[in-house]
Amino acid sequence: MTTSTAPVFAIAAIAATAMLAPVAPARAAPEQLTTAQTIKRLDACLTSGAPGAPRSSLQAAVIALRTLCRPQIDRVLDHRYAEIDTAYGLPGAKLTQSQQADRTKRRDAARKLLDREIAVAVSRYTQLLPN
Repeated sequence: MTTSTAPVFAIAAIAATAMLAPVAPARAAPEQLTTAQTIKRLDACLTSGAPGAPRSSLQAAVIALRTLCRPQIDRVLDHRYAEIDTAYGLPGAKLTQSQQADRTKRRDAARKLLDREIAVAVSRYTQLLPN
């Protein structure tokens, strides 16, 4: 190899190494959404998934769409739970046993309400009725 071709080979070796190196995707900060935005995204997921939902029963359709839309459901619940926690001064507040029990009941009620809202939406989008 002559000295005039050495830089060409060096550049080719650097380029080959760069192409073989694992590329780490850029990680964006988690997207901060408002409560209204999370609800809209959940509704959009339910709407877009409804045509492919099972038609055997409303329960089967709800189960399928809850599975499909799990990330959106979790985001809506996170917002609702945060509102409940804020009412109790959390994070930072030390809750009594009765406050903790009441907080747990309110969180359970929020979860059940969302479950009912999802079932109504799935019924509306699939035209399926409860048995």
